[in-house]
Amino acid sequence: MKKIILSILLILIISTSFSQKDDWIRVFSETEKDLSQNLIETYDNGYIVLAITYPGGYPRYSWIKKTDINGEMLWEKKFGDGSTIFGFLDIQKTDDGGYILTGTNYLLDNTFGDPFFMKLNACGEKEWCRIFNHEGPLAFYESGLNIFPVPNEDTYISLVSLWGEKQWPGGVLQGIWLFKLNHDGEAIWMKNVFDQVQPEAWNEIPYQMFLSEEGELIISGMTLYGDPIGFHKPFVVSAALDGTENWWYIVAQNEEWRGEVNQAIKDSYGNIYATGWFAEYEPADIYYPGIHKLDTNGNIIYSKRIIDSTEQANTFCINMVNDSTIDVAAAMKYPGQPFHNTIIRIDSSGNVLFEKQILQSDFGFSNSIKTFDDKFLYVGPFKEGNFTKIHLHKFNSDLEYDSIYNQPLEYDYMCDDLPIVSDTISISDCDIWTNLPDEIEYRMAQKLVVYPNPAREKIKIKLPWATAVEQPFGPFTSRHYNLQYFKNSILKIYDIYGKQVKEISLKNQQENELEIDVSTFPAGIYLINLYENNRKMASGKFVKNRW
Repeated sequence: MKKIILSILLILIISTSFSQKDDWIRVFSETEKDLSQNLIETYDNGYIVLAITYPGGYPRYSWIKKTDINGEMLWEKKFGDGSTIFGFLDIQKTDDGGYILTGTNYLLDNTFGDPFFMKLNACGEKEWCRIFNHEGPLAFYESGLNIFPVPNEDTYISLVSLWGEKQWPGGVLQGIWLFKLNHDGEAIWMKNVFDQVQPEAWNEIPYQMFLSEEGELIISGMTLYGDPIGFHKPFVVSAALDGTENWWYIVAQNEEWRGEVNQAIKDSYGNIYATGWFAEYEPADIYYPGIHKLDTNGNIIYSKRIIDSTEQANTFCINMVNDSTIDVAAAMKYPGQPFHNTIIRIDSSGNVLFEKQILQSDFGFSNSIKTFDDKFLYVGPFKEGNFTKIHLHKFNSDLEYDSIYNQPLEYDYMCDDLPIVSDTISISDCDIWTNLPDEIEYRMAQKLVVYPNPAREKIKIKLPWATAVEQPFGPFTSRHYNLQYFKNSILKIYDIYGKQVKEISLKNQQENELEIDVSTFPAGIYLINLYENNRKMASGKFVKNRW
């Protein structure tokens, strides 16, 4: 009897927490044209929507809007004063309740842009921002596409497109790069991925990166392939968190059709589902929504059209409902009909269970998430008259609009000064890193390479790259990236008892390798610390032999 009463009370509590509503749609707009880029669920069960706005075309800049669990706006932040063209493409929450963003900035290169990163705290206040610049005729369309906090580390990993000028013989660009940044946004390393690709594939363009719970990076996009015509071919790449490539797969590389992969996701068995569009070579204007399934080792299970009766279609985002059910969001046009924003539910074999047309629109949903209560939130741009606005839609597991949540929740409880003020965040004090090499191993607060080890007379230490030579750049500060250390950058060597036995200034150091005479050191174990402006940047150990 007590169990029955408790069950009834629980049903009453749940029913009073929600009230029914015919639709769960929220509309946001900042200027005449707004394009959504991403959305996330925040630590307090609210949401943040990220968009790029471009009134009249240029300049372009970004905004974020924080909402409650029902999509009602709590506060917003705009970025920049509109004088500099830039845009954030991704936002993710961090372990401290804050947010990490990446995109592109046109301050130094007003044609093609540079990768751009910013960290906000939980209250929407800027902690740091950095621009990475690489000059040269082949440095174009460089941008941070996605960024994630690395699990169990105080670091970030970002997918960056077309960094620097590194290329294969014959002028074929290497387009897929991973940047690893430390807590303060300083580069730990930058590495090219997809470097074992067949010679027939060239100019690969990444679109999206997904970080699985196991720490696998799944990167998807498009590459040109040397088939009879050379149209787009979809690809999927798997990489580890250290930038090591696990495997890659070019879908249908020797078959006469083309396509792209816009987004990928992984199920609990390790299978990967990648969605995008299919098209045959002729007729050239017919596009189909497509799905690819690969196993955990990158072996293709199937590639198929989801629906083959469309005239034009493209899929943009994908959600795992469960291991046997997947939702794919598409913009689709059937013959004789206008485009509709549509969600297609399929099974794990790629068979359509049903499709749900959301709105008549030329656009598809740009991104989607599964919320803490197993609901599905979608965001996308929709044209209304002369305006392009951002629409936010929330569905339950049956793809019906969700109910309104009435139970009170406390928002922004990590912040002292409430309510949070909606304002503009300046980018005029962002660090600008220039003179960056193509591919670096900038190890900060990590291990110094010391050799020979054990040593008898001399040791050599490989030093990390140093950031120095700050110079004004209009309203900004340019930070050149080279081996000129600060005047108080020093190496200190300690014995096993913690006693300092040697100190070396690096202010005149111009090489990334330093030789030290240790012939007079007693035999034993020694610790080496590198300090930059009194901050420990790296450390290492070596053993001094008796003879």
